[in-house]
Amino acid sequence: MMSFQIDPALLENKNATPRACPEAVSQRGYSAGENVLSWMREVGRDAGTSASMLRQLAASNDPEVKISVADHANAPLEVLMMLASDENADVRYALAESHNISRLVLEKLCDDENPFVVCRAQRTLARLKRKDTKSLSWFTCRAAYSAA
Repeated sequence: MMSFQIDPALLENKNATPRACPEAVSQRGYSAGENVLSWMREVGRDAGTSASMLRQLAASNDPEVKISVADHANAPLEVLMMLASDENADVRYALAESHNISRLVLEKLCDDENPFVVCRAQRTLARLKRKDTKSLSWFTCRAAYSAA
């Protein structure tokens, strides 16, 4: 996969077209007339997107682009922590319901000013704790069975 940089002006310009990123456009198959935000949202959801590209996308002014980064498995912790402080509650809520989230980020979101974000972060933390408990009991049962 080629590495390329997104022009910072594109991250702020909602009417920009992919002409500013020709290598990226040819990789993704977008035509020059399509809106770059659609492309950035797709890149944010693509499993092959690198951590450095996700950092760039997280700097976008568009909440939908940030939301696409929030649930990405390759998103670095510092990017997720930055998104946890985003001014847009929808971005923080999406982060709170992500399946690829660190407990550190969730704990930060549990102190959010928005009660819906707090509730979602608490529910996600509870889900992760249940998942950990199930995994631990499976290993405990297996270890007991092996020892017998």
